[in-house]
Amino acid sequence: MWTIRIAFSVFAFVALYLIFSGNLPSNAEATTTRRSQTAPHQTLNNANDSRPTNQPTQDFQPIPQQSLSNPTVQQGTTGQESFKPIIGGPEQLSESNSDLGIEVASDKSYLVNYRCRVQLIKDVEVPALEAGQIKKIFVKENDVVQVDQDLGTLRDEAARLQKEVAVSNVAIAKVDAENENRIKFAYESKVTADQLFQASKELQKRGSIGLREFKDDELKAKQSALQLDEAQFQKKQALEKLKLEQVNMKAADDLIDRHLIKAGCDGQVAEIFVEEGEWVNRGDKVMRIIQMDRLRIDGRANSNDFFHSDLDGKSVTVTQTLPDKSIATFTGIVRLVKLENSVSNKLFFEVEIQNKRRGNYWLLRPNSEVDIKVQLK
Repeated sequence: MWTIRIAFSVFAFVALYLIFSGNLPSNAEATTTRRSQTAPHQTLNNANDSRPTNQPTQDFQPIPQQSLSNPTVQQGTTGQESFKPIIGGPEQLSESNSDLGIEVASDKSYLVNYRCRVQLIKDVEVPALEAGQIKKIFVKENDVVQVDQDLGTLRDEAARLQKEVAVSNVAIAKVDAENENRIKFAYESKVTADQLFQASKELQKRGSIGLREFKDDELKAKQSALQLDEAQFQKKQALEKLKLEQVNMKAADDLIDRHLIKAGCDGQVAEIFVEEGEWVNRGDKVMRIIQMDRLRIDGRANSNDFFHSDLDGKSVTVTQTLPDKSIATFTGIVRLVKLENSVSNKLFFEVEIQNKRRGNYWLLRPNSEVDIKVQLK
């Protein structure tokens, strides 16, 4: 029984396979399809095609050829490709188009860099020097600040208590260090003991005093000398202790000072990262200060055209197009020509420029695009 069932199942599987495989396209049909792709404008009817004869054959529509040209390359009127340069700042120029954005006068009297980026000279993050709670913030964003100016403070009650203890210890140590009574008493005792010992020597020579009394006077003279040395040593100890307590008082002052948040440079408050009442850990960023009155621009030149000395210290004119389409002009100087070349045959230099204000705001801002002209002659 099981053998019959298995044989019947195999027979059914083979029959189904033959039925479905008969619907697949034959080799002739595959060949016809490939030929239709190679000849898109012809209609091919194959004798072996199993489709009904009344069914229309669809012509092949060619796909139009797409242009894969570079977006920076435009087609000229003559059919030839013409390169359209993209002028960028010094940091955007690659070695393949390294001369883009650079212009040199024919007599080398000036050098121009186009579309340069303005950068900050000073960008200082002010940290919390101690852990604690922000008690007060004295400034707001855009405020002009000076170096070491107090910008805020942490709660410093514990530090001030340490300062009071240190002040008391200094006062006690100072009294002890200035006390001269021990030395005076020891000195007077030594003088008296020396006199008695000298008298005992005279009496001992005449035989008027016994050996025991003579030795007692000699011991008292030596003892008084040691007491004077001890008093002088205690005086030095008191002076050293006074110095130590004074150092502790300075440390208490420094601890109070470390609870103040101070500006690390001249500039303006760009960002405030904390609020009053917030807890900060030692080293956490509290504020960010930037210098806006003087800014920096990176420039470049071809090393085949100039020496370092041709650029160093030269005056620079910086121009910027303002939102109202007017041109603002700034002055600067080449303050540094870098020793190394990150790109072959190039000289890199830094320009420091003086910013200008319009009302309460600076005209030049970081990352603005400007043109720079270095006056070489």
